[in-house]
Parts: sequence; structure tokens; C-alpha cells
Amino acid sequence: MNVGDLIRAERKAKGKTLVEIGDALGISPNTVWELEKQNRGTMVGLQRICDFLGLEWVGLASGRTLGARIWAERLKSGWTQEIVANKAGISRPAVARVESDRGHISSLCAVLDVIAPDIRPRKPITRQPLNLRDICLTPPDFVQQVVHVLGEVELDPCGHENSFVPATRQFFQEDDGLSRSWKAKTVFCNPPYSMATKFMRKAHSEWASGSAKCVALLISLHACSRIFHEIAGDADMILLKERLRFWSGEPTPMPERAPFSSVVMILGGGEEIIERARATWDGVFVPRRT
Repeated sequence: MNVGDLIRAERKAKGKTLVEIGDALGISPNTVWELEKQNRGTMVGLQRICDFLGLEWVGLASGRTLGARIWAERLKSGWTQEIVANKAGISRPAVARVESDRGHISSLCAVLDVIAPDIRPRKPITRQPLNLRDICLTPPDFVQQVVHVLGEVELDPCGHENSFVPATRQFFQEDDGLSRSWKAKTVFCNPPYSMATKFMRKAHSEWASGSAKCVALLISLHACSRIFHEIAGDADMILLKERLRFWSGEPTPMPERAPFSSVVMILGGGEEIIERARATWDGVFVPRRT
């Protein structure tokens, strides 16, 4: 991982010079140059430059800081600091400093090579924005029920910046969740209305391959669709009794109820998850085929 190369590319894409960054942050242009060319500097300085450039990272677990995200990613992998240090070829204290945001950039790069080799700057959205009816964020009370049923949401492949889903990882529109692996123990997916069929097929494929151990889909109830019948035999379903109030993504008053009914389809849920689902959501339960 060469963080310096990524910073330089981002700086040039934003049309900023070394002098402009130095003047804005009160540091010498040579300090920025050493970061870009030699990966020299500290994580504190790196974060200041990232903030100035508006650079955000994807491909890493959620967290308030870069170090916290690395810590969360390490725990998700089940590795100790010793394991990461051995794989990265640095000392355990160096790993600890990286996770506390006090490490050197050279150590950060070594850790990222091990923990998150796919980390990259978030790309601007180049596709057309989602249709307004596609932005139907899962209501917060229903999200709480999802967390209760699944225990934890490791991945939300249809993430939104205003989503209420507390997933460990999210794929946003620019990440293209349809083209990426859903490797996780638990996945919750409330797909965009216009792309529901594609995400349903992707969910079934990821579960069938063993990549996603348990996938909970929240979709509109269209029992006559072909994809619904393709998946229905493998999924436990709850046809929800009441229509949900989806959110638009804006801080608006409580939205009106959706004009359609919804169904929760659970692929790969164990007995405990299915029992919690039946006890949590009011509706008709349809078990998977045995």
C-alpha cells in the first residue's frame, strides 16, 4: 500500500499544489512532498491533509478515525496485534500506535497491506443519482428489530450516508455492491426499488456460494415475479402485516406509509434467528422448503 501515491493523485485531481496545502495547514510544502514521494510523516499529519482534500477511505470497517477502523478490521479478522505485526514485518507496539492514530505512515502502509489491501479513496458518484422513489431508507424502529434478530449487521450492500443501519461495513452507490463480494456472517439488504431484482439475485448467489452466511432482504411483496419464486424455496419469509414508513434520506417529518406491502426474506438463518424473527415481526410466516 502506497498512501503517498493516493494522496498525490487526490491532490492533483482537486487541482491543489504542494504550496497551497502547506499554506492552508501551516506546514512546509516539503512535508507534503515527503508524504507523497516517500510515505514519510505521521498519521496525524496525514489526517489533516485528508480533511483538507475532503478525502474519505472505503474498503475498511467503520469507525470514527482511521486507527479505529483498522482496529475494528483487525478484530473482525480475528487477529491479534502480534499476528498483524508478524505479517506486516513491524513491531507490535508499532501496530498499537497505528490503531491509536499515533503511528508513522510507513507503519500504516505496512498494516494496511495486511488488514485492508483494497482500501482506496471514495470515488465521486459518476452514475446518475438514484431515482427519488429508490431512496427508501429502512425506518429506525425496524432497524432496531433487524439488529435484534440478526445479533449484528456486518454488511449493508445498499448503504446510504443517512442510513439508520449500524452495519460494520457499507457499500455505497459508488462502491457498486452488485460487483463486490458480500463475505460476511450477517447481511441486511434493503435494495433500491428499481434494482430490487438484481440485488435479490446477488443475495441468493452470495448465500448459495457460502460467501454470505445469513442474508436478510427487505423488499416489496411482488409474489408474481420470477425472482421471488426462484428465491422463495430457499428462504424463510415473513409477510409483514403493516406497511412500513420508509424515510427519504432527508430530515423530514415522519413519512407516509409505503403504498406497497413488504416481506422479509431470510437466507441461511439458523433456528435462533428464525425464531427471533417470528417473535419480532407481526405477519404471516412462510418457511423455506425442506
